[in-house]
Amino acid sequence: MWSFHQHPSLDNNEQFSLISSLCPKTSSSDVKNVRRMTETLRNHPDSVISGIGGMLTMRRLVSICRDLSNGAELGDAVHTSLLTRFMPPLTRQNFELLTKRKWGSKKCQQLEISR
Repeated sequence: MWSFHQHPSLDNNEQFSLISSLCPKTSSSDVKNVRRMTETLRNHPDSVISGIGGMLTMRRLVSICRDLSNGAELGDAVHTSLLTRFMPPLTRQNFELLTKRKWGSKKCQQLEISR
């Protein structure tokens, strides 16, 4: 059979110090922005947005930081990581409005122009 191991979940400080060590090319200001964004999404009063924040696993946060080190905008990196194009339309629209207002997503601006 399989052996299972359980470990306690990391708090935010531990999580982002680990991300900083895994993504050394990402600037500390970008890591702080990702941290603020993650906390904002996870603590959002709208249950749908907080559910999206819960989808930001460690793997996705590392992916976002790597995208940022390659020159991506924060909002765009989040959209790419969360595959927002496959979200239900109302959920995607609310999420796009939030990311446009707070983190300057170019994808959201392009979507508005094309509508």
